[in-house]
Amino acid sequence: MTRRTPLLTSLALGTVALSALSVGAVTAATAGGRTGLSASPPKASAPRAGAVAGSGYKHLIVIPEENHSYAEIVGSPAAPYFSSLASSYGLATNYTAGVPTADYSLASYLLMTEGTAGTNANGSDCAPTECPQPGDNIFHQASVAGIGWHGYAESMPTNCDRSGSAGLYAARHLPAPYFTDLTDCPTNDTGLDPLPADLTNGLPAAYNMVTPNLDNDMHDGSVQRGDAWLKAWVPRMMAGKDYRAGDLAIIITWDEGSAASNQVATVVISPTSMHIRDATAYTHASLLRTAEDLLGLPPLGAAATATSMAAGFRLGSSGTPAVPVSVFAVAGTTHALYARRSDGSAYTNLGGYLLDPPAVARTADGTNYYIGVGTGSRLFVRTDRIGWRELVPGRLTCRSPGAAAAGQRLFVGCRGSDNHLRSTVVDVSGGNLPSSAATVYDLGGVISSGPGVAADAGSGTYYVTATRPDRAGNNLWRWSAGSWSRSPRACRSQPAVSRGWFACRGSRGTLRFWRDGDVRLFDAGGVIVGTPAVAAAASGGGATVYVEGTNGCVYAANLGLTAAGPWRCLGGQALGGVAAAVVTG
Repeated sequence: MTRRTPLLTSLALGTVALSALSVGAVTAATAGGRTGLSASPPKASAPRAGAVAGSGYKHLIVIPEENHSYAEIVGSPAAPYFSSLASSYGLATNYTAGVPTADYSLASYLLMTEGTAGTNANGSDCAPTECPQPGDNIFHQASVAGIGWHGYAESMPTNCDRSGSAGLYAARHLPAPYFTDLTDCPTNDTGLDPLPADLTNGLPAAYNMVTPNLDNDMHDGSVQRGDAWLKAWVPRMMAGKDYRAGDLAIIITWDEGSAASNQVATVVISPTSMHIRDATAYTHASLLRTAEDLLGLPPLGAAATATSMAAGFRLGSSGTPAVPVSVFAVAGTTHALYARRSDGSAYTNLGGYLLDPPAVARTADGTNYYIGVGTGSRLFVRTDRIGWRELVPGRLTCRSPGAAAAGQRLFVGCRGSDNHLRSTVVDVSGGNLPSSAATVYDLGGVISSGPGVAADAGSGTYYVTATRPDRAGNNLWRWSAGSWSRSPRACRSQPAVSRGWFACRGSRGTLRFWRDGDVRLFDAGGVIVGTPAVAAAASGGGATVYVEGTNGCVYAANLGLTAAGPWRCLGGQALGGVAAAVVTG
């Protein structure tokens, strides 16, 4: 489709009345005889309709490791898997054991589970038969409350073994055998054998401690070996029924460090704890307090005055996470660009004649930059106050643009006529349009869609669909730092990305969404057309997704951490998809 002049101003965007959609199955209005978007209740792998993780975790797994300080683990080349968890999920950067560095190991485990260092006259790692513990503890609390507990101790020779140590097993590293009030210890304190089935079918207990053996917990074995153990087991926990349902949180910590501060590495893995670095002062008493808070148990001992980690790692929040104010844009029925804020009620006609859905990016100074494909498949750019101009005159022709901003830099990508990924980076300031001096890059590939673009201060990352970098198809691929890598996801549209949230059209035409680093994939339902857009709140918040329905109307839904809210029609008529960028939030 061509015009004699690029990006001519055209007539007003067609409209559909705003529908007030209730929670539940609804069908939006139709236009031109076409069926509207079917907005059903959100579907996800979580069985609870409309549930949002963080409204109450039902299960907790604690994984204790041994005898290494924070600086020996976080960012260490010997612990790449744990360091990746620390980067993707919640990292406590000021967590100390809460017992003296020179103290015995058992004291740390008792503080984690009963809120004191226990009763131990000789100050050593004595066996359960030598220093039984009469105090109340979280295992007993869980039994009395009817929610259950389970200990999974690798290499334990017999259930609830009280021998102290046997081969690679050390009772002190899972202290249930020490407590005299645990009549259910022979049933609930086992080896690792039941764990795979329990993860698959659903954990029978609310409180769970999973302890590697002495070779795998870094006590006798190396950091590399312990990291490999975590890499083997943590993904299985996250792929299990409870984590996928948003009901499970996982906390990994070390009993004690080697430095005088006794600072240890501690990471919180949960659907609500993505990309958090919390500098609050925590100890093992905080870990106990957190477990008790999550599971509705009264705090024991030092936990009563310890700071819970629930708030800092968003484990106890309720309701749908906050979503940002955003600007979204479409090509209207006359191919003009129309834009609207999510907190506004009217579209603004920004003119032009677009061959594809637009892209939009917002720079640090608050300027919205709109990218559109005009005559001859050339890319054009404008702001809210400055009209259209060719982005890179005479040197960039392509389709299906995507864009993101970092500071005052625009990262723009698109699909060339040879199906290669093309990109350019332009510097802008003061709300001005970019100069024509930008370099155009051919990033190669054989892609099926335009890119979803993410950007930081130094570089852009481009997400496209292709079978592999040299063949078009439906797999999701990522181009970053000069190379291609494949995502486990598949898309039937140009993907959308914002602050670690992703969305695209799935094989059934419904909207699918997920977050970076999360193994789960969710289905928001509906039947969508073309390219979706997503605008995400800052770390740990929610997002809003925008799509074109089968009747052309622009629809929006707020995304929670495991499910989507109801679809709502925002009026208008779009051609091929929507673009969006965060304004505030």
